[in-house]
Amino acid sequence: MINPAKMLKMKEYWNQFAANHPRCVSFLGAVSSEPMEVGTIIEVSITKPDGSVKCTNIKVQPSDLEMIEALKAMK
Repeated sequence: MINPAKMLKMKEYWNQFAANHPRCVSFLGAVSSEPMEVGTIIEVSITKPDGSVKCTNIKVQPSDLEMIEALKAMK
């Protein structure tokens, strides 16, 4: 069961994130407007203020597509 109060709080967090990072939100919108395909590589890189970098990636599998579609349906 989804807690409505927690969902409202998440919306507040998202609105603040969108205000702070509009280019990221635009990027996510552009990416989500195209269908994701099996074999697509998603990469995430984190650079800390000291310059250290951590990076990882995944190759999208069929089960990942199911999760992505479920997340999109939560809008």
